[in-house]
Amino acid sequence: MLLLAPLSSADFYSIPFGSVLRLDSGFGLKVRPDLDPIKFNDAGEWGGLQHANHLLSQRFPKRPRHYLHHLPKTLSMPIVHEAMHMYPNDIALASTRSFRELSIGSGDIELGFMVTHLRIERWREALLWIWAVGKMGSLSIQDKGRWGDSARDELRNLLGMQMLAGEATIVKQERDTLRDVSSAFEAGSWEAPKSTSYKFSSMDGHLPPLRRPGQMREEFCRVGMQQCFGESFINGTEDVSADEMFKRLTFDQWRCGDCCKSWIITNTDVAARTLN
Repeated sequence: MLLLAPLSSADFYSIPFGSVLRLDSGFGLKVRPDLDPIKFNDAGEWGGLQHANHLLSQRFPKRPRHYLHHLPKTLSMPIVHEAMHMYPNDIALASTRSFRELSIGSGDIELGFMVTHLRIERWREALLWIWAVGKMGSLSIQDKGRWGDSARDELRNLLGMQMLAGEATIVKQERDTLRDVSSAFEAGSWEAPKSTSYKFSSMDGHLPPLRRPGQMREEFCRVGMQQCFGESFINGTEDVSADEMFKRLTFDQWRCGDCCKSWIITNTDVAARTLN
């Protein structure tokens, strides 16, 4: 591959901001999580992309995922190894098909896509674990490892609610992580990117969802108390282990987890109001 644009190492990776993931946020190029039998062994790229997303959706939330631009990509070797351990049989079978046009093997797996989105999903897991287990599960000695009265009090404080009932709207506030990128590079004496502009940083949380054409940036999301946290916990009749609440928000009620991550970074990043 010939790279003719002026580039620096920060166009691919830097200490201040980490790896550059070149994702296409266009809704029209979303990769669906369902296998299309017609494309499964197709000679093009979409069979491998959909197969990868199908496998990811067995372990993580089932949803469309961002297409990757046809540009050089930086991959994390530990995440590559993790993918090999998570999907050993599928990857081994796909590797027997050395070219898309061959009929041997059973379905390509676009490994660059898989590894990139595995990294994104693991970061989302880490954010939710830090909040649900590391923080909410350690608010008091009495409730150590559990969501109990201390967690209910913390939720009421976070959401500005006297009673945990109905829905709350989490209003996302503007963050300044990327407001002065050049200063971050100067402070670390790291050469700035020459052909890349950043649209999102993982320091702002989890990757925003795909938007339909013409759809504005999502400014708020809604948390249903009983749906997200469970009726028995909300009513105070039963405490829940922090691990179980983490699994609930991360996988079972994953849309709740995506909304909850809006306040994970710091409490000042969001404003909340109660809906009747």
